[in-house]
Amino acid sequence: MSQVPSAILGIGAFRFCQASKRAATGLAARPKLRAIKDADRHLLLTRAYFTIKPTSRAGWYELRFGSARIPGGTILFRAHREFVVPAMVSVTLTSKALFVSMSYEETEQKQFPETEKEMLERLRQYSEEELIACGNGIDRGVVRPVQTSNDPEPYALTEDQLERIRRKERQRKHYQKRMARCEKGSRNRAKMRRKVARTFDYRKNVINDFAHQTSHALVSDDKVQFFVLEDLRVKNMTKRPEPKYDDNAKALPNGARAKAGLNRAILSSGWGKTEEYLKYKAKKAGKLVIKVEPAYTSQRCPKCGRVERKNRPSQSEFRCVSCGFESANA
Repeated sequence: MSQVPSAILGIGAFRFCQASKRAATGLAARPKLRAIKDADRHLLLTRAYFTIKPTSRAGWYELRFGSARIPGGTILFRAHREFVVPAMVSVTLTSKALFVSMSYEETEQKQFPETEKEMLERLRQYSEEELIACGNGIDRGVVRPVQTSNDPEPYALTEDQLERIRRKERQRKHYQKRMARCEKGSRNRAKMRRKVARTFDYRKNVINDFAHQTSHALVSDDKVQFFVLEDLRVKNMTKRPEPKYDDNAKALPNGARAKAGLNRAILSSGWGKTEEYLKYKAKKAGKLVIKVEPAYTSQRCPKCGRVERKNRPSQSEFRCVSCGFESANA
């Protein structure tokens, strides 16, 4: 540790300070400790401790760590777009590969004069018609992951992405079976363990990209000043069902297999990530995210307000038994 430059050692404190500032302004949750086992490894370098040079291969570059006095090694990376020398470089080691990302100094940071409380007070003065015009209701489901009130087409993963996720799940089960037959502590078991970890990377990356693109598209609508979301507890919704036993302590069917399928569908929809990214992007854009109680929202008529179970004859249909209102976006 004595040979590591003090600036590198201080980056951890810098990142914690930045995360705490974001939490204080409401752009993110408070930073918390995470288990280092099986976690991605991150290395953050300032401009004084790295150099980037092009190689003879088109699109490939050499990233050299350290300084002239204390060299730290090199890696090769392929750039997917043109870039200039960044202020900071982040190298992430996952179970799949090394990833290089670059950070640049912000020349101008847009500041909004209104606080969240002031925006709420201003919106309270709007009429019902004005609120409908500048608001966007968002419904999240399994069939339609993100359905908005302003657009009849839902935001969802493509069929190719869903098929690749299913293919990766089949590969994962295959590797897990092979790993179970390997001797504990052996190299083959470690190799299978890495392959199992890589099968999770594709779904994680696809859902992360989907959440970023969806939240960006929602916030980019200049007509919208606030978003309304159901306050879904995704963690509670994806819990395992409690086991059931008869009088002789024999296990009874508890729907665990069906619940596991529903849990996979919910987790593959990106509900939580989309909400997380929408919150901080809306905050930076000077817009509000309002959460409402989800109970009976699928049975409540948006026109007359009547709550009736018969209003929803099926998942894809909505027909109010009181006023006759129908919706194609159910």
